[in-house]
Amino acid sequence: KTEVLDVDTWLPYPCMLEDYLDGSFPHANNPELDPNYLPSFRVVSAWDYLKYFYSDRMHMFKQGKWLAVPPKYEPIMNGLEFAQPSENGLGGKEGGNTRASNLEMYIDMTSESDGREFKGRVLSLDEFRATFTGGMPSK
Repeated sequence: KTEVLDVDTWLPYPCMLEDYLDGSFPHANNPELDPNYLPSFRVVSAWDYLKYFYSDRMHMFKQGKWLAVPPKYEPIMNGLEFAQPSENGLGGKEGGNTRASNLEMYIDMTSESDGREFKGRVLSLDEFRATFTGGMPSK
């Protein structure tokens, strides 16, 4: 059984994955729901995430202020050494972009078929449920 540790939910902590999916997406099986509003999940291996992810936290900083108090630990910059100049604007000819983050690569749910390199794969809610719980969608 898989447990979810989500500090941003009203569900129990920890929560069994099946209960978490049902509680977080209660309307997903509503036939009247526009399919464009169904959740997607980018599933990335822990190894790839720890090796390639990097973020300077600038997504949390707007108009000269922090949107929330940043964590006390250092920004996660492990993957920066693997970055291409076009991924982050550093060293590239685009100019002006000095952000060091590939966060968008992990939260973008578009298809990888457009030529950009993404880590992991995107799953629908049903695919995610079947992959990680072995079950079919709840009714």
